[in-house]
Amino acid sequence: MVLSPDDAKDFFRLLSSLMGFLLAPRGKRKGNRSAADYKKLSIEDRFDLHRRFAENASREVEAYLSTNPDHLPAADLAEIAAWKDAVSGKFIFLRQLKNHHVMIELSEKPRVLLVSGLNQPIQEVLRQPLPAIGETTLLPFRGKIVCDGVISSPRIAIGNQLRKNYNAFYQTAKKKGELISELGVPPGPRKTPAAKKASAKKPANPLQRLIASVAKRLREYREERAILKKFEDEVVPAFQTWVETRFKKERAEAFALQNEIDDLQETIFRLNEGTAGGVDEVLAGVREERETMETARAEGAPMPPPPEEMMEAMFDEFLEQTRGLSPWDLEAEEYDEAYAGFRESFKHAADGNKAAFERSLMGLLTDRSPDHVKRVNSAYRRVAKMLHPDKHSDHDDDTKELWELLREAKEVNDLETIERIEIEWRLLRSAAFTDDETPRLKHLQYQLKEDFRDLRFMRERLTTHPMWGVASPKPTKAVEKIVKAGITDEIRELQFLKKMMEARLAALHRMPRQNAIRKSATKKKATPKKAAAKKSDPKKSAPEPGDEQLDFGF
Repeated sequence: MVLSPDDAKDFFRLLSSLMGFLLAPRGKRKGNRSAADYKKLSIEDRFDLHRRFAENASREVEAYLSTNPDHLPAADLAEIAAWKDAVSGKFIFLRQLKNHHVMIELSEKPRVLLVSGLNQPIQEVLRQPLPAIGETTLLPFRGKIVCDGVISSPRIAIGNQLRKNYNAFYQTAKKKGELISELGVPPGPRKTPAAKKASAKKPANPLQRLIASVAKRLREYREERAILKKFEDEVVPAFQTWVETRFKKERAEAFALQNEIDDLQETIFRLNEGTAGGVDEVLAGVREERETMETARAEGAPMPPPPEEMMEAMFDEFLEQTRGLSPWDLEAEEYDEAYAGFRESFKHAADGNKAAFERSLMGLLTDRSPDHVKRVNSAYRRVAKMLHPDKHSDHDDDTKELWELLREAKEVNDLETIERIEIEWRLLRSAAFTDDETPRLKHLQYQLKEDFRDLRFMRERLTTHPMWGVASPKPTKAVEKIVKAGITDEIRELQFLKKMMEARLAALHRMPRQNAIRKSATKKKATPKKAAAKKSDPKKSAPEPGDEQLDFGF
């Protein structure tokens, strides 16, 4: 989804060098005017510069390579040389997946590109729900397509039908193998490199080597997970408590601003939907509803489920992120049944039963056929004999953890997890394996490789946390300065959003509403002569519905 910190640093260094070179007038591009001047540019000026570069990327790159003002080594010049294939224009930012962002090029021959962000996911740069329309420049870098970090994205709502069309286009390209993950390389399957010749010396015991390899991967995976768990369970809560205490006033201000923005947005939505009453009356009603909900939450009353649109978006994200499924891959009946179960699970969340809520979610779209349930029960009994607390006096932390996971897997009929728990426990206890179990060991080896990669990715994200690497939970002055600057920026942005919402609401207040026109017409009946005059004068005809709607471009 994003580049590693080292790759992102190298990308910014090379981009700054190239763009600084392009800032100088043609014919005077000698020496290093470069990075410092480029970094001083505003976001708007950077966007224009990147767009001008992409229009003549091949020529500009050749000019830079022939001059090499920063005396870069050959490896760096090769990276910049690949930028001849830069792509600039408008795109549909369709969805954000685990390893990349799906973008559709808006052109005569649209392509589906798999793009990585720089140091933060692209959706965080957009700051609006997906899918969205935006304009940016894409560059190849170390075998990936990366966004240049500068995106122009107006807040344009995309209807349900267009959303379905774009998703269908993506699924079609995916089935045909036409997803593009590198620029300058045609889509489609690549030729696999020729297999290396087998060594003349064969391993003495392939099974033992496999067991040793899987056991090593298991230890690395558990160590990495322990590091992240300690950080999330100990450091982050302590840090959040410190932030809430040290910046209590600022956090309260940001929270109040967010509430006001939400109230204004809801008021604008209701007015546009034709809710009766004036602007002040509707706004007062929205605020009263929010205060009632806050009071109910404080008193421990059950919370209502999310709105239908939000519920559908959450369900689609659950399918993609947790189950690895696209909503379009399911049959209509299967989707409706799973969605009904997803809605039902929120009753547990409203009651505050987190464990029941998680179990109900994990049970969605699982195989509950009699044959599968029979296999699950058989595997559970076999593994439970190994892990049950009554069977072992040395019930260590690893065994306790696997025992809890086993019980959860049994509740949702997860046969694969039960079998994985069995092999993990046997590896931790250095138990013996037979040749018949080789496929299961290889499957676990692949799973651990994927899981370890996900943990490393998560760790790279967490290293951007201000408290990462701090030995003591007490933040340093440098960390306090970073947090204070972040909160200040957040408040400044919320203040701007509030002013924008107030401007839209003021415009709606000045705009004559159709309901008000109808009410004023019924207060005083016109005389027959005036009525006849109105009927004969086409210039004074009543406005058509929708004539009063204005687009403010926000």
